[in-house]
Formats: sequence, C-alpha cells, structure tokens
Amino acid sequence: MMKPQKRLSRFTFWTIFLFMLFFTAIVAGGAYWAHHPAQAPVMTQTDARPGIPQAPQNQDAASFQKILLLSVAATGLFFMIMGIFMWLLIRRKIKKTFLDQASVTATTRSKTSSRAKNELMDRNFLHMVSVLQKEGRLLDFLAEDLTQYSDEQIGAAVRSVHEGCSKGLKKYFQVEAMIDAAEGEAYSVEPGFDSARIQLSGNVTGEPPFEGVVRHRGWHAQNLKRPEFTGKRDAQILAPAEIEIE
Repeated sequence: MMKPQKRLSRFTFWTIFLFMLFFTAIVAGGAYWAHHPAQAPVMTQTDARPGIPQAPQNQDAASFQKILLLSVAATGLFFMIMGIFMWLLIRRKIKKTFLDQASVTATTRSKTSSRAKNELMDRNFLHMVSVLQKEGRLLDFLAEDLTQYSDEQIGAAVRSVHEGCSKGLKKYFQVEAMIDAAEGEAYSVEPGFDSARIQLSGNVTGEPPFEGVVRHRGWHAQNLKRPEFTGKRDAQILAPAEIEIE
C-alpha cells in the first residue's frame, strides 16, 4: 500500500499539472481568437485603391501560425516550470508536516511506554510490600512502638513476622547465598572476581588474590516469578482496613 505522504504528493503533482495545462490552453485559445487574421476586417474589392499594394494573405497566415505556436510553447513551458516549482514547495511542506507528525507520534508513544513501565515497576514494588504485610504483618510490626514491650514480647512477635515474610517472599523467588562459606570463615578472593557480587572492605591494597574473612555471605535471587495483576485495583492500597460487623 502506498504511504499517505507519497499518495498526497502524487495527487498534488497531477492536480497542479492538469491545472497548468488547462490554464495554458485557455491562454493559447484566447490569443488565437484575438489575433487570428480571420478576425481582422476583410478588404473587399471596392476598398482597394489604385496604386496601394496589397499584402499577401497567405504569408500573413503562415507568420501568424509560427508566432502562435512559439507563444503557446513558451506559455506552456512557463506555466509548467511554475507548476513544478509550486509542487516542489508543496512537497517539501508535506514532507515536513508528516515528519513532524511522526516525531510527535513517536514522542507520545515513548512517553506512554515509559509511563506504563514506571507504573508497572511501582506496582510490582508495592505489591511485594502488600504481600509481606498480608503474610507476615510487616507493616504492623514496623509501625508499632516497641518501647512499651519487653524483649521477650518482641522476640515472640518477630518469630511470627519472620515466618510470614519468608513465606511471602518464597511465592515469587528463591534466595541463595552469594558464596559457599559461613560467616567468620576464611575466604580467598581470586583474580577476576566480580565486584558486584563480592564487596571488599578493610585493608585492600595491591592486586588479588586477597585473603580475608567472610562478614556476610550475600544473597541473590533465583526462579523469579512475576506477579499477575487483575483488575484496576489501586496499587497504593497495601492492606485494606478490616471492619468486623457485629
């Protein structure tokens, strides 16, 4: 299928061409009927005066035809050149208009895609927080003022929060230690290690290998499962208020 830009450009070209052709025909026809020898007064036998030479009519007609043909050709060429010039200007304007529209459309799509991506990221994050609240009452625990409770009471509450949050996380991914070593054990960092997976601290000088002690094993996620959202529920609702009707 022809693109709208090319289709409009061709339509404009043929419109201008036919208009200029029609205008040239009108001008040529007008010039013909205005200056044709047949339109001039005809000299009769009675008008002839002795001693006055008469111009040959055939020679005048031939000269007129040559001048007429040259005039028509020049007029037609002039209007065709003007038509092509007009078409080039209009074509340039059409191209610029379509490019501007394409740029606006691409920008709008990019903004829409970026906005949708950000909204999805926000919704995924808030959904995970809502899962931790649902399974382990994490937000309730963090919002609680612990200064009024004893360590024993806090420890008992933390156990249930720990179990619930761990259950909620396992629904969407598994966590495994970054290195196979317990905290406090000696560990050798070999050359070419990944600085994103192993973070060095302390007296770091020279080049690896380094000998150190594990302070934290690190964690990385595996078997990631993205949540599937249904409906248009507000993602900012982390936990609805619960009202028991008596």
